[in-house]
Parts: sequence; structure tokens; C-alpha cells
Amino acid sequence: GYGFNKAHAVAYGLISYQTAYFKANYPLEYMTALLNSRAGDFERVKRVILDARARHISVLAPDVNRSQAAFSVWLGPAASVAPVSEASGEIIYGLQQIKNVGEGAAEAVVAAREGEGPFKSLVDLCRRVRSRDLNRRVLEALIKSGACDVLGDRGWLLAELDNA
Repeated sequence: GYGFNKAHAVAYGLISYQTAYFKANYPLEYMTALLNSRAGDFERVKRVILDARARHISVLAPDVNRSQAAFSVWLGPAASVAPVSEASGEIIYGLQQIKNVGEGAAEAVVAAREGEGPFKSLVDLCRRVRSRDLNRRVLEALIKSGACDVLGDRGWLLAELDNA
């Protein structure tokens, strides 16, 4: 017969315990890490988002003025005054998770925002991020995903692409 390796069973049990511990005690951080580990698989990301929502964890849409490159914890503007342990947070969609927006483009957008502050317009976004990183396909993907909604109406932004 087949003999199951006890060392393997112990290691698997320990991993299961640690996973359950983090899921129960740090659900926001756990779900964020899980989303980042599933980033390439749309169906798995969708299932994790549904699971997070069932646990009353909000998953915010991507936003060029708030999102990081990957999924991240968003504590909101009150985070600077409340201790992290007392702040209730949400998960915000990462820019690189948007189809046709790669890691390089997402990191360039985040770096430009962190360097000079929030983007005020589509022209401001295009001016501050190198065209090598932010081509038309990436811009269209950001607009269509809702990541640029803070800059104006999607239809208007798409029409303004040629002028930006």
C-alpha cells in the first residue's frame, strides 16, 4: 500500500493553520495577498472578490489617484489620524490588474502621482507619465476600467484622447 509521509502531513497542517489564522485575524490583509497571488487568473480573482464581499470587505474600483500597481489595502483619508489597528479598510484594485496595463505602466503612474500629487486632468496624467509607459492602448484601458473616472466622464475622456 501507499504510505503517506508524516513530515508532509505536518507541514501541510502547519500551512493550513497559518492560513486559517491570517484569514480569521487579518482578513483585509489576507484577502489582499490572496488577490495578488491570483492576479493572472480572472476567474480566481472574481471568486476571491466575491468571498471578500461576503465577509463585508469592500473591493474598490481602480483609481489613478489612489491605486497602487498591485491590489492594496486602502485605509482612506482618516488613516493618518486613526491607529491602523482601529482603522477599517478596504481593498483597492491594482492598476496592473487591468487588462492591457502592464506592471511598468502601472508603476510609472504610481511614481508620477507620488512625486507630484494627484492627477488633475487627462492632460496632466499624460504630461507627467512618459509616453513610453503610457501609450494610447494603456490610456484606453485605464479610462474604460473606470480608473480615470476621477478625471471626468469616460465618454468625454475617450473623445479627448487625441488631444491629450
